[in-house]
Amino acid sequence: MAKLRVLFIGGSGVISSACSRVAVDSGIELFVLNRGHSAVRPLPPGVTMLRADIREPGSVRDELGDRQFDAVVDWVAFTPEHVRADIELFRGRTGQYVFISSASAYQTPPARMPVTESTPLRNPYWQYSRDKIACEDTLVAAYRAEGFPATIVRPSHTYDRTLVPFHGGWTVLGRMLAGKPVIVPGWRAAIPFEQGARQIAEWYQADPARQVTDQALDAVMDKLAAAWPLNTVAAR
Repeated sequence: MAKLRVLFIGGSGVISSACSRVAVDSGIELFVLNRGHSAVRPLPPGVTMLRADIREPGSVRDELGDRQFDAVVDWVAFTPEHVRADIELFRGRTGQYVFISSASAYQTPPARMPVTESTPLRNPYWQYSRDKIACEDTLVAAYRAEGFPATIVRPSHTYDRTLVPFHGGWTVLGRMLAGKPVIVPGWRAAIPFEQGARQIAEWYQADPARQVTDQALDAVMDKLAAAWPLNTVAAR
C-alpha cells in the first residue's frame, strides 16, 4: 500500500515538531515547507524539506512543482488572508486541508460548561482568537461554495520539551522536583506543591466531619457558577 503523502506548512513549532516525529514514525511520507531558519526543534530524519516562505505564494508554487498531497496541514495560518492564499495554492492539489485553529476561539466566557464542539465561537477579548474565527469562516465558505476539503482543529494547552504549560516554565518545575520554594514573578509558594497537596489531604482525612459535603453551600456554589458568565460580561 502506498504511503500517505502529507505536507506540513511550518513543522518546527511546539505542536508541529512533535507531530512531525509522530508522522514519520507512523510511516507517513512527510514533506515540510518552511524557511529553514529554526534550529530549536530540528526535523526528524526521513522528512523531505521544502524551502519557501508561505507568505510568498510564487516561491511556494516554484518549490512545490507538480507535487500532490493526501493532506496539507498549515500550522502557521493566523489571518483570513493566509487561509485565502492557501486555498489558491492547494485547490486541486490536496485531498484534505487541515487548519490549526485555537480553543480560545470558543465563546469567552462560556455560557455553559463543559465547552464542546457545539459551543459558539466568540472571543471579544483577544484579537488572535477573532482572527482564527475569521479563518474558520473563510474555510467554511470555501467548502460551501466549491467543496474545498477543509478540516478545522482547535488545540488547547500545548507544550513540548522546551515549553511547559504553566507560568515559570521548567525553572518552576525544577524547583518543585528539588523540593525548593517556588518563586516566579507575581506569586510565591513557601513550600513545594507536593508537600502542600499532602498537607491538604491529611487535613481532610484527620477528621471525618470534614469529609461531609455541605449541601447548602454546594447549592450556593452552583448558583454562583450559573450566574458567573452573565455577571462577568456585564462587569467588562
